[in-house]
Amino acid sequence: MNRAQQVEEIVAFYRTFKPRRRPDKKTREKILERLRDGYSLADLKDAIAGCFSSDWHQGNNDRGRQYNSLELIMRDSKHVDDFMEEWDKEQKRLEYERAEYQRRQQEVSDPPATRPIREQLREYMRER
Repeated sequence: MNRAQQVEEIVAFYRTFKPRRRPDKKTREKILERLRDGYSLADLKDAIAGCFSSDWHQGNNDRGRQYNSLELIMRDSKHVDDFMEEWDKEQKRLEYERAEYQRRQQEVSDPPATRPIREQLREYMRER
């Protein structure tokens, strides 16, 4: 995949969040600069996802304004790094929520009083 195709893939990914946005030549050049800096497509997509997972950048701030343009995300390496870090935090939060949900579901289907018996039965089944 050549650089122009990579740039268009990043634009297409961004437009899944903001379908009406049409990034201009300047923004596409910023994407190209970040690719030249050594960021992978996955890194840049993570940065976009990180921006959109940030409540502050989605308008939950003192001005009530969204700060989620593709030009902002790709402005420089620091912005890309910060948004990638934001995405990492969001993934950890989602994993924690998923684990908590599964734990609660397990407690409902397997009350603590019956858990040791069930574990003994599972062990017995493995031994057979």
